[in-house]
Amino acid sequence: MQRSAPESAYVLSLLGEARLREQQFSSAFFLYRLALERMPTLRGLHSGLAEIYRRTGHSEWAETEEQREAKLPLLDCHSATPECQFITRKYGELIGTAKSANTPESFYWMTRAYNELA
Repeated sequence: MQRSAPESAYVLSLLGEARLREQQFSSAFFLYRLALERMPTLRGLHSGLAEIYRRTGHSEWAETEEQREAKLPLLDCHSATPECQFITRKYGELIGTAKSANTPESFYWMTRAYNELA
């Protein structure tokens, strides 16, 4: 994914998630904000920012970000998209279908599924 879409919101989001796990909050914040600029409707970005705010003692700001996440457009999950499979925690199915899809979006959701399983 870093070769096919190196500066995409998908890559930035995954890097932000990794920095958050490592408690590198300023780096994670920067990466999430940059990802939001590139793809404002990508689910999880506002939640990531909210987590940073919670861990750094800014609960009011965390609440604002959670509200922004909740206001994202509803998903139409009549078909088994990688995003829908992730949201419904069907990680095994997601990983199986994402490997053959070979798109930045499918790799993104597959990586998030692997992270959840880990």
